[in-house]
Amino acid sequence: MRYYFLFALLLIGLHPLHAQIMNIEKLRLESDSGWAGQAKGAYNINKSSKKIKQLQTNIHIQYKQDIHTFLMLSDLSFIKAGNENYENNGSQHFRYTRNMNDWMSLEGFAQFQYNQVLKVNFRNLWGGGIRFEAFDKDKFKLYLGNIAMFEHEQHKDKTKENNLRLSYYINLKWKIKEEISVSSIAYFQPKMFNLPDVRILWQSSINFKVLKNLKVGVQHNWMHDAYPPEGVPMVIYSLRNTLSYSF
Repeated sequence: MRYYFLFALLLIGLHPLHAQIMNIEKLRLESDSGWAGQAKGAYNINKSSKKIKQLQTNIHIQYKQDIHTFLMLSDLSFIKAGNENYENNGSQHFRYTRNMNDWMSLEGFAQFQYNQVLKVNFRNLWGGGIRFEAFDKDKFKLYLGNIAMFEHEQHKDKTKENNLRLSYYINLKWKIKEEISVSSIAYFQPKMFNLPDVRILWQSSINFKVLKNLKVGVQHNWMHDAYPPEGVPMVIYSLRNTLSYSF
């Protein structure tokens, strides 16, 4: 069983990324059969001209047995300065994957989410689809996926929406050298019967191994929502320096 404890340092913040799309590909654990997981948390209080409170928790559990994989994720993030919320969101995600052969698997999932900054009081997703391993070599891997999902959303202004969305993604991992690796994933999620209403997420990172189990890197996140709630920008992005340790 392998456990990963990831510590991210937000050293450069161009704009906080309050993701409406969860990057599940990034959170899959490459482990043997049995249990694997990670857990992290932080609570900070700083007082200067304003009192700043910050709370972050993450629980990630995965169980693999033969061709079956069960995944559970739980995230909570809260940042408040004075009376203003800069971040207040949480999500739970449950996913089941069944490998059909060496290159294809079937998946089903349920997700529950809220995001006060993006004016989403509650979002519920249910769906399923197919994931393909398009290319798999020692130094380069490419995965493709497509799913269909039902989306129920309640906004801060009390309005509600029920939609059917498609979700397509491409995920690549490239180990340039033993010490350098690159990863990039893009999600494209249009409404099933209104294709211009689309959400796009692109995340890319480059990591450098400085010790056997220690990596530093840079991560870029970019999200576009064609029809966000009123008062929320269409484009949200961030640039982060990261530090990770695994054992």
